Amino acid sequence: MADTHAAATSLRSRATSPLGSFLLVAIVALASAILVEQLRPTVPQTHDEFSYLLTADTFRQGRLANPTHPMWRYFESPHVMHEPTYVSKYPPLQGAILALGWTLGNPVYGVALSFALACAATCWMLRAWLEPNWALLGGLMLALHPQLSVVWGNWMWGGAGALLGGALLYGAIPRLVGEPRWRDGVWLGIGISLLALSRPYEGAVACLPAAVGYGIGVWRASPTRRRDVLLRGSVPAMAILGTTALLLGTYNHRTTGDPLTLTYTLYDQTYAAVPALIVLPPYAPKTYRHRVLADFYGPRAHNSQYHWRRASIEGFLTGVEMKFWVFLRFFTLYGLTAALFALPWAWCEPGVRFAVAACALFAAALAIETHEYPHYAAPFVPLAAFLIVVALRRMWRVRSRRLAVGHISVVLLLAAAFAEHWVMADMRLSKREHQSIVARADILRDLQAQGGRHLVLVRYAHDHNPHFEWVYNAANIDSAPVIWARDSGTARNGELLQYFEERNVWLIQPDIDPYRIERYPPRE
Repeated sequence: MADTHAAATSLRSRATSPLGSFLLVAIVALASAILVEQLRPTVPQTHDEFSYLLTADTFRQGRLANPTHPMWRYFESPHVMHEPTYVSKYPPLQGAILALGWTLGNPVYGVALSFALACAATCWMLRAWLEPNWALLGGLMLALHPQLSVVWGNWMWGGAGALLGGALLYGAIPRLVGEPRWRDGVWLGIGISLLALSRPYEGAVACLPAAVGYGIGVWRASPTRRRDVLLRGSVPAMAILGTTALLLGTYNHRTTGDPLTLTYTLYDQTYAAVPALIVLPPYAPKTYRHRVLADFYGPRAHNSQYHWRRASIEGFLTGVEMKFWVFLRFFTLYGLTAALFALPWAWCEPGVRFAVAACALFAAALAIETHEYPHYAAPFVPLAAFLIVVALRRMWRVRSRRLAVGHISVVLLLAAAFAEHWVMADMRLSKREHQSIVARADILRDLQAQGGRHLVLVRYAHDHNPHFEWVYNAANIDSAPVIWARDSGTARNGELLQYFEERNVWLIQPDIDPYRIERYPPRE
């Protein structure tokens, strides 16, 4: 018995040591993400994923941007810019993550690694606010969360990078205010940089409460301590942020031609009818070369109508309600939701009021965005995890005479929460698969297996859904074994066919069930 107790004590000590906790959380998160990938391999399907893969492929070629292709008008697609350079419209972090995974054999490996690092960083953040065992629980909650491990741990459209940035940001601030160290100033700078390189708008909002908390801590400190906080926090952070600004300015200059103009900004000014925030005015009218782009971006498109409806008071309130339910369904394990009812009894505990105020500010920032995608909230997930763990800890302390009611309640809530894990993960994976885009991956694989060089013309039906796009290409289009282009009619296709005269040419009609692929020009 003594040996068993000693072994349990040793295991608990290792699990709650800093390095042991971080490694355990990272390993669990990585194993969870890889298991999901093995059960159902990830296939890029959304506009965002294809766009991020373009950035990853560009970085793999040793470039920041690609030159505009002579035939670029046949390759236009949502979220891809062709002038002045051929690049993704998105910030570069997610593309860099995919490029890292690509070097390891699969872009998804980079996604899984970023998710593992983000969960470990969240555990590190929580150790600045909570006891080690509760911080470990919070990290494991994220690592085993069904939607996070599937979507942010496997899909290619991001989330983990901003989650990592938020965890480093909110983990560095209390450490610098409490016991300033140079390394925490470094983590602060890295956290802010990751937010700037992944989600600039939400990252800027996340920095506001952190800056206020940091400023209050500096103001309350003694003169000597204030000097240490500023020196060990601000100096390394500013050095890293200065480097990041230089790198981002270089990236902007190579992609947009202006160090201060983001690819996202230039792309939206070129294609979008409405901005991403409902408080901003619409853009000037655009002319689109392809119907599918007009259906996706134009004034009659779903995105534009969505924006204009939410610009009214009634539409705004409806949008807030919809955002609430979207984020609740994605992030909440319903067994853990009940724990939040204990939060009022933990109101005076350190950090709780700050976290609630920061989450309220972020909710207001999300409310004025046109859309509601869960990865928009990634920078604030660590604070939400903190509030849930604090509530669970408060419940744990509840006793009724000799019965540990709190212990039983917490165990039951955790069991109920994680009983949802693989059920919800399987549901999420099933919803993911869209037959049309999966068929694209099959055709690509078949053509690559044939060998040779191919050009695939994509002809959509009049009622094609613009959210399912087939025309995406590699960074170096001319050297790609398979090129996807828009069918523009027999007369207009001439110059494209002449340019790629050495290739086998195919015509695909994705909206026909079953889809049809045949040699081009098709036989009469």
